[in-house]
Amino acid sequence: VNSFFIVRMLTKEEFGSVSLALSILSFLMPFINMGSQNGLLRFGSLVSTSNEKDILSNYNFKTGNALNTITIIIFLIICLFFSTKYNYLVTISLILSFRLVSLSFFYQIRIDYQIRNNNYAYAITDMLFNVFTLIVSLFLSFFFGMYGYVISLSMSFIFFSFKVKKHFKAKPYKKFPVSKKEFWNYSFGSSIANFLHGSISSLDTFMVGYFLSATSIAEYRISSIIPLNLFFLAQMFVVTDYPKFVKNHTNKKYFQTYLKNYFIIFLFIGFLLIIVFSLFGDYIIKLLFGNNYYATSAFYVLILISVFCLLILIPFGNITAALGLLKKNIFASVGAMLIQIVIGVLLIPHYGILGAALSTGFAYLFSGFYNMFAVYKYFKKN
Repeated sequence: VNSFFIVRMLTKEEFGSVSLALSILSFLMPFINMGSQNGLLRFGSLVSTSNEKDILSNYNFKTGNALNTITIIIFLIICLFFSTKYNYLVTISLILSFRLVSLSFFYQIRIDYQIRNNNYAYAITDMLFNVFTLIVSLFLSFFFGMYGYVISLSMSFIFFSFKVKKHFKAKPYKKFPVSKKEFWNYSFGSSIANFLHGSISSLDTFMVGYFLSATSIAEYRISSIIPLNLFFLAQMFVVTDYPKFVKNHTNKKYFQTYLKNYFIIFLFIGFLLIIVFSLFGDYIIKLLFGNNYYATSAFYVLILISVFCLLILIPFGNITAALGLLKKNIFASVGAMLIQIVIGVLLIPHYGILGAALSTGFAYLFSGFYNMFAVYKYFKKN
C-alpha cells in the first residue's frame, strides 16, 4: 500500500535510487544480528519451559544487537560502490541504516511471541509496525518527498527501543538451555541460506541497475511489487505453523496431511490470481501506480512465478529449514543464483526488464523443485 502512494509522489529517478538502496538492504536483511533470530526461532520452539525461552530471548537481544553493527557497516560500504552512478544514494543509505536497527528490534519482539505460540501478540506487533510505518511515511513523504519517505522507513526503532528495554531484561542464568555452538551454527547457516535465497529477489534489480538505468529500475520495481507481495498469502500459514514444523520434524504423517490441505487451498487461490491479473493486469497497474506505468510482459511472467512460489517454493523451502536441512537450502539457493546470473547477463541487455523477470523465474523454479525433492528424500529415509 505504501508503494502505491510513494510511486505517485516521487520521480522515476528518485524512486529508482530508493529502490536500489532498499534492494541492497533487503540483500543484507538475513544477516541482521548475524542471524541470531534464526537460532532463537528454532531452539526456542524446541525447548519446553518458559524460563528456557527467556534465556534464549535475552541472549539473542544482547548478543544480536552487538553483531548488528557489522551488518550496518557492510550496507553502507555496498551503497558507496553505487553512489557515483546514482544521485542521492549516499544520503539515502545513511538514513536507511537505521532501518536495520528498527528491523532488529522488530524481529526480536516478534519471534519471542512466535516461540511461545502467542499468535495474537505476534499479529498485533506485525500490524502496529506496518501501520505505523505507513502513516508516518505518507505524512513525511507528502511534506519532504524522497527524504521523508526513507526517514519514515527508518524511524520506527525509536518506538521499538522502549518496547525492547521493557520486554527483554537481562537475567542471570546458570546453564544455557542448548549448545551455543549448535545455536550459532544453525543461526549463521540459516542466515547464509536466507541470504542466498533472498538474493534472488535482489540480484535482478542489481543487474537491471548495472545494464540499464534508474528509470528501468523503477519500471521493473513496479512490475514486481504486486507479484512479490502476493507471497504474504502463503506466509500467513507458514509463519503461524513454523514452530509446529520444528516440533513435528520426525512426523511424516503430519506433513502429508498439512501439505494436502495446503494444496487444496492454494491451487484455487493460484488459479484465481492468474485469471484476475490476466484479464485486468493493465487496469490494476494504472489504477494503483498512475498512467506513467503499465503492465509489462515482465509483470505477467512474475505473476506466474509468484503462483508457483505460493504452491511449491514457500511451503517446501520453510519445511526444509524446519527439518534442519540447511545444506539443502544453501545448495538450492546457490544453484538458483547461478542460473539467475547466467540468464540475466544473457537476456537483460537484449530484452530489458523482461530478461530480468525470466532470469528470476528460472531461479525460483530451480529452488522450489530442489527443496521439494529434498523434503521427499528426507521422509523417504525416515
